[in-house]
Order: sequence, then structure tokens, then C-alpha cells
Amino acid sequence: MMTWDEAIELYRHHLTYVLRRSKLTISAYMSDLDHYRSYQLNHQRELSMIETEAITTYLDHLQATQTNASVLRHRSVLRGFHAFVCDREPTWDNPTEKLPGIRKIEHLPQTIPTAEVDLLLEGESGNLELDRPMIDLLYSCGLRVTELVTLQLNQVFLDEGFLRILGKGSKERIVPMADATKANLRHYLVNVRPLWQSTRTTHVFISRKGKTISRQYVYTMLVQRERQLGLKTHLTPHKLRHSFATALLNGGADLRVVQELLGHSDIRTTQIYTHVEEKRLRNAYDEHHPKGKGD
Repeated sequence: MMTWDEAIELYRHHLTYVLRRSKLTISAYMSDLDHYRSYQLNHQRELSMIETEAITTYLDHLQATQTNASVLRHRSVLRGFHAFVCDREPTWDNPTEKLPGIRKIEHLPQTIPTAEVDLLLEGESGNLELDRPMIDLLYSCGLRVTELVTLQLNQVFLDEGFLRILGKGSKERIVPMADATKANLRHYLVNVRPLWQSTRTTHVFISRKGKTISRQYVYTMLVQRERQLGLKTHLTPHKLRHSFATALLNGGADLRVVQELLGHSDIRTTQIYTHVEEKRLRNAYDEHHPKGKGD
């Protein structure tokens, strides 16, 4: 009869060698399962004792402190984990089969005003030689933060003006760069990076000591620049990505093009950005048309 530790370790092996999930995905799954195990053990529940009610109670506990999206992710992880365990313990019933559904709440993407993005790219604060090209790629190319910090030198084609990005599920996409973005990146690669590299690495973005830049560095850097520049918007890498997509749609780009540039496998994921455009159009109509609000 499997213990918590045995089951989680077997599941880690399954995710790694059978399902071939990425290291980042496996790390997220393990974090969720560690939290889940600790909660159940604090309630004196061994793995063999878990029933649907115990999982429902756990998800209710999460809903008090976490976002709807986070709870949905936990639920998905638990369904996969318990299905895996029950395949190996045939006398056990899968407690996730009767889990009640959780309604997915769609939140409109939060964006950063163009004026604040301009300040962010032009402001004289922070480690500009490193920070500016990273911010530029997040906003001008719509990269995910993981795609940014794992970007390799052989994925950059400066002369041709594009990046070859490996996104979720190792899905490849080509993302063009604007002239100003190319200039920022070229300056960093030619004049800055060679002076910093004390260890051999093929990552594009490194620290002064030659170490690979982490996701946490990017999050912290944006918050610091937000404070230094006195911006009103709370900055995150994903808000810059949202702003990239919204700017394209506002400029008349086709939704399918935006889907391709973002690396979304499903057009429904991209369609949430159309709500932002619809809201802008509605506001403009209400403000300027004689049949708008107030008439």
C-alpha cells in the first residue's frame, strides 16, 4: 500500500519519463502536491484514507486564499495524481471522479497604459543595460517570462529581425522584432554581455557575474522600476505580454495573427483579448455617439 512519499515520487517519475513534462511543469506539480499532502497529513489522513469529501474540503480551503485559476490548477493536478495512484492500487476508488465542478471565472487581461510603458523603456533607473532589453522583449515581442530567461543565443536572429521562441510544450514560433527592439538587444549582446560573462553559458540574459537571470529577478526588477518611476500600474511580466496583445488588436491585427505571436495553441485563449477591444469600442461609442449613454 503506497504512502504519500512513495506515490508522489512515482508520479514525479511518470511526469518526467512517460509524459515528458517540462522541468517547470513538474516543479509546479510537485509544489502543489507537497502542499496537498501536508494539508491532509495535518488532518491525520494517509493517502489510502482520502475520499472525495477530503479533497473538496481542501479545495474549499484553497478558495479562501487563492485565485480561481490557481484552485482550478490544483484540482487538475489532484485528478491526474489520484488517477495515477489508483491505476497502481486497483482496490482503491478514485476520489476525484465525483469531485464537483468549479466554475472558471474569466478575468479581463490587465494592461499597462502606453505612456507608462514608454516611461518604463525610457526611464533612467535600474540596471538599464540589462533591464531595458528584457522589458523591451516582454512588451514588444509578447514573451512569457520563462521564454525570456531561457532564451538562447542561437534563438536570436538580429540581422533578420526575429526570435525563434520555444514555448509551452516545446512549440516553436517566430516572433519579429521592431527596429528599436533590435537596437536595444544588439547593444546588450555586442557591448554589454561580453564584459559580464565569466562562465560559459548560451543564455542570452546573464548577470554581471555571468549567472543566468532568474524569473524572480525579472519580477523584482519590474516592481523596483515601478516604484522608482512612480508608476500607478503594478508591473508584472504577464501584464507586459497582455499589453503587447492588446496593442496589436487595437492596431487592427487579426486575432489569428495575435494567437500565433503569443504561441497560444487554442484560439479561445486568445479571444479573451477581444473583450478589451470591445470595452474600448463601447466606451468610445458611449462618449461620442448621440445615442450613447445619457441620451
